[in-house]
Amino acid sequence: MKRVLCGLAVAAATFAAVPAHASEAPVQVGVTANENGAGAGASYGTNGHYQPLGGAFVNTSTGVVCFGLSYQVPQCTPPVSVVLP
Repeated sequence: MKRVLCGLAVAAATFAAVPAHASEAPVQVGVTANENGAGAGASYGTNGHYQPLGGAFVNTSTGVVCFGLSYQVPQCTPPVSVVLP
């Protein structure tokens, strides 16, 4: 359940970063989850030339959250703890 919630949070953060003009071009979205956490990313473009929009990953083992836009170096938080009811 924790992995699903983390994945949803990552996906929401990624899609919030998609610019308005991305609707004019094909958008590719990737979501992954494994025993270490969940991640999502999006890119857009045509004819095999895709521009990365953004991506994020939550490591449920360490509590580190990373988020990046375009070709920027991802920014990561110190370990965080989330207590679910």
